[in-house]
Amino acid sequence: MPIKFKCPGCQKGLTVKDELAGKKATCPACRTPLTIPAPGSNANLPALPKSAPATVNGGKGKVTTAENDPPRGNVEDLAASLLAEVPNKVETPQFVEFTCPLCDSPIKVGMDLAGKQTPCPECRRIVKVPVPQAKKEADWRQADRSLPSGARQNLEQPAPEGAWGVGGRAQRVSVDALEEAGALPEQREPLTARKIILRSVMGVSGVALLVISVMLILNLFTAGKAKKLLAESLQYTTGEGGKERLGDEAAAALLTAAGEFHLRRNERDCVKPEKGDEGAWNQFTKARTRLAGSRASGGAVSPESELVLFDLALAQINLAGDKKAIEERMRLDWTTTSREVAQTLALIKNPELRREALRLTARRILALGQPKIAALLPSQVVPMQALRTTREPGSAAPPRLSSEGPEALAVVALELWKANQQDEARNLLAQIQAVYPNDKKLEGQMPLLVPEVIALYTLAGQSLPPLKETPETTRVAGTALALALQGKAEEARTLAGRVNAPLSRYDALLALALGAGDKESAESASRLATNELANQALSPWTMLALVLTDLQGGVPEETTLALANRIREPAVQGWAQLALVRDRLSKAPGKVEDSAIGVVEAKTLAQGLAHLTLAEHNVRHESGMTRQVETWDEGWKPFGYAGLALGLQSK
Repeated sequence: MPIKFKCPGCQKGLTVKDELAGKKATCPACRTPLTIPAPGSNANLPALPKSAPATVNGGKGKVTTAENDPPRGNVEDLAASLLAEVPNKVETPQFVEFTCPLCDSPIKVGMDLAGKQTPCPECRRIVKVPVPQAKKEADWRQADRSLPSGARQNLEQPAPEGAWGVGGRAQRVSVDALEEAGALPEQREPLTARKIILRSVMGVSGVALLVISVMLILNLFTAGKAKKLLAESLQYTTGEGGKERLGDEAAAALLTAAGEFHLRRNERDCVKPEKGDEGAWNQFTKARTRLAGSRASGGAVSPESELVLFDLALAQINLAGDKKAIEERMRLDWTTTSREVAQTLALIKNPELRREALRLTARRILALGQPKIAALLPSQVVPMQALRTTREPGSAAPPRLSSEGPEALAVVALELWKANQQDEARNLLAQIQAVYPNDKKLEGQMPLLVPEVIALYTLAGQSLPPLKETPETTRVAGTALALALQGKAEEARTLAGRVNAPLSRYDALLALALGAGDKESAESASRLATNELANQALSPWTMLALVLTDLQGGVPEETTLALANRIREPAVQGWAQLALVRDRLSKAPGKVEDSAIGVVEAKTLAQGLAHLTLAEHNVRHESGMTRQVETWDEGWKPFGYAGLALGLQSK
């Protein structure tokens, strides 16, 4: 049966199994050593007596204990009980206090956020709340670095690898010596927000510098390759390098492309270098010179020669630049540029093409903010005899003067009027009025009126010259053009649509399309030319101008293509189809197939320039385009090389 007794030290009631009778133990409450009594004996036993001091008998070194000392086993039990583990009490904190690692502001939050993320109340950036270590009661058995050196346990850091020792035992080394030797790990300070930002900026700057360096190297490599391809293309213009020499028209087209290449370089001496002929001005001049030869000899002028001059004049406008570009020899001044453009336009023999070239060049010059330069163009381009007004008294009446002079002045004047440059437009009107004196006797000698002249007179509120020979359809076309330029496009189209004869209605719509840039009139004129007037002889040059207007105004492609295919002159037809291909490729987001240029008339210069445009576009999207050009027919390779050079330059 269980043995029940009381602790002699604290009088706490205890119960143990009967097989433990006579055993030594300690009270679990007060830790008093005791002997478990036998069953049925007095349970209130006295506590075990404490040990008496040891004495030495007779000084002979033999140690004895007092008679009442407990047996040795009881002493061991007592020592074991004294060394028994007592659970440490853990103190749980209620708050977490720490410093923001980004702005160094103190933060205090509840324990429920420990280990989670929270915004800093100062800088509002998200930081992680640390988990605090629970505080325990002090235990003498645990190491304490704050103890006196005499009581310190062996808590030194392990000896560094390879430390010297005696008998294989590492010797103690002072911390100062380890620090001096650089053997201790470096203790880094936490980064502040400022340091983090600074290091981030430095890192980004380093990456950017690396990227810029790589791009610079690639650009230098690409620029060198582009120049090499251009040089190979130009060998066909001279017959050098074993290449077959091209004709004047094709050579002039490649030289024009070379001039554009040098303009795009936008670096010192790219226009007119002191040495060499690589500048844009040099290449443009070479192109014009190749085409001027046949004109000086009085030979027949090919349509392709006229068309290359048309493109050349438009390209030469880009020779002009601001003061800084002029000082750095990257561009020319406007006076020099206008003279170059005028010389090119003056070489165009066809009056209809020259009129449209004059209209487009004036429009571009005005877009660049140069109204006075645009106003000078007509007198620089049109033959002066067309503006002659003096008559010798007593001489036979001279034949009627050409309408080309007044028409050229009026075309540019209308562009000035649209650009809100009415003063400059009125100055040109005054020159026109000098050709139409208010004298009925000279009526038979005055140039016939054209729609542009009638529109200019109407806009300025001036009475028309007294010319009875002016057809009614011409007056309607001029009046409709004036209405369109006054912002009355719907009324202008209605007036033009009232003309019964399809050909006269086409002329009226054509004047609205070319002079006012009216999209609906351009589309109506294009459909009229390909349907009701399909078998009518129409000027290929005005139809080309209408195609360009269609593309500029956004007329549906099928309508524009039908008009281009309607042109009977192969060279002009090819140029109109080329304009369509150029427009297509300018809108294509990626590589296009060779079939895209199949719409251009075969065996024409326009087909070669279509290959140039294709190579220029595709090389920007595919690195293998150079190898593809090598597979082209020999006749298209020079154009392909020029296109590759231009495409790599803008890649």
